[in-house]
Amino acid sequence: MKSKSHVYILVILALVVGISICSIFLDGASQRSKAFDKSEMANAEFRMRVTAYHEFAPYALPGARYVFQSSAAGSEDWHEILTFKADQAISIPRNQIRLMNDRVAYAFIGNYYMATTDSGRTWFVWDANTELPVEQMMDRYNLWPAITTIDMQSDGAGRMTLYQYSNERKRGPDLHTLDFGRRWTMDH
Repeated sequence: MKSKSHVYILVILALVVGISICSIFLDGASQRSKAFDKSEMANAEFRMRVTAYHEFAPYALPGARYVFQSSAAGSEDWHEILTFKADQAISIPRNQIRLMNDRVAYAFIGNYYMATTDSGRTWFVWDANTELPVEQMMDRYNLWPAITTIDMQSDGAGRMTLYQYSNERKRGPDLHTLDFGRRWTMDH
């Protein structure tokens, strides 16, 4: 009987140690390291900031997290809009962040598009992976739901170009909006 109780104690001890180690790795993976790139832009009404952090992931390939934030002009009260995880750590794509005027700004990274039309008080985020039929986009239109360019006009009309999946086939249609990107429709 004494040996069975020792086995149970060892099993419980091993479980506790295992769970502790896993939580350390998971906590480390979720923490942001020192920023390796930062960009901030402002107008008279609000500011937008993007900070790129190397990702701690001892059990995976290193990558980066890009944190998009906004605050009112003159305030240090920053609000997170989106955190994007990338497989590779690259400089912040500054040409993908635009403050159009004192009310409207937009940015895009990977499959995400984010915009404000009320001076940064509220933001809406559009995700190509959830808003588009990914399989159909690849098979029928030769497009991967990663945004390559956005051309937005001051009246809210805009065009989005997605990543061409294969160079061997013709590239599919662009997406269009009339409301600063709240809704996107496809050319047919």
